[in-house]
Amino acid sequence: MRSSLSIRCSRETDGVSNMAEINIFPIDLQALSKPTCKLITAVSNSIGILYEPTRIRRRAKAKAAARTILAKNRADVQDIEARAAERLHNRELRRQRNIESITHRALATLPQTVSDDPVDEDWIAHFFAQCQDVGNEQMQSVWATILAGEVARPGSFSLRTLNVVKVLRQHDAQLFNQFCTFVWHDDGDHIPILTFKILEPAYSATVIYGILLHLQWLGLIKLHDLSGLFRSIEHGLLHLRYFGHSYVLKFPGDLKKLRVGLAILTDVGQELAPVASPMPDNAYRDRCIADWRETGIKVIERPSPPSPPAQSDPPQAAL
Repeated sequence: MRSSLSIRCSRETDGVSNMAEINIFPIDLQALSKPTCKLITAVSNSIGILYEPTRIRRRAKAKAAARTILAKNRADVQDIEARAAERLHNRELRRQRNIESITHRALATLPQTVSDDPVDEDWIAHFFAQCQDVGNEQMQSVWATILAGEVARPGSFSLRTLNVVKVLRQHDAQLFNQFCTFVWHDDGDHIPILTFKILEPAYSATVIYGILLHLQWLGLIKLHDLSGLFRSIEHGLLHLRYFGHSYVLKFPGDLKKLRVGLAILTDVGQELAPVASPMPDNAYRDRCIADWRETGIKVIERPSPPSPPAQSDPPQAAL
């Protein structure tokens, strides 16, 4: 079975747009291997034409070397122009679909109240320039949540954060979600509590460290040496929240810091932590509390009031 490969292009004559079909050449698709057919089909959506197999080009060279495979005549130039127009049309159409999808998702994510401050026009332009090629639904949800958060409170997400999110893939987002399982919260600050003593009963230290290295490479966290990081404590008290549970940590007089472990969130990570959608690990939480109590810290759980839709908090979920 021989199939004629063609492209469709639009030409405007006297103000009327006409669709013209340009036949490129016949190709015996059944004679090609399945991987080759798959590659040709995939490429066609991006460049507007199915490429001629190498064997046809070689045969053309043998029969018409002097004509350099007909690449210099006017018809070929017109074909190139048509393919370029088709490629640009397909790219912009896909980008428009992505932009509209992200915008619709953002509308559904907006909180009930938002700031009266306008969103910076340069930020909006940069935002859509970074997300226009994102077709993955999960990553579109991430971008939508960022857009809704910036609309709710302009200045929530920096241009640098947008640049980082652009290079994130779905697997990266999943790793960051997993990392945020170990994040506690203190008055808008996001504090990872990661020590091998707490993690090792349930998590492989090798696997965890590999994830941390990858997240550091992405610019989401900063690793410390094995001696660990510490958080200074003022007035002997620290208020922490973990997935709806609130705790007061009372420190003995001689203890002025809390060991938080292996890593901290970068500024970009701090901005993206509220966008993440991690799952709680109650066994991990209990190990943290037990470890604190062993060091002499008194841990008191307090009832958590429901969080109102505050203007200062960007909308949740998606990463």
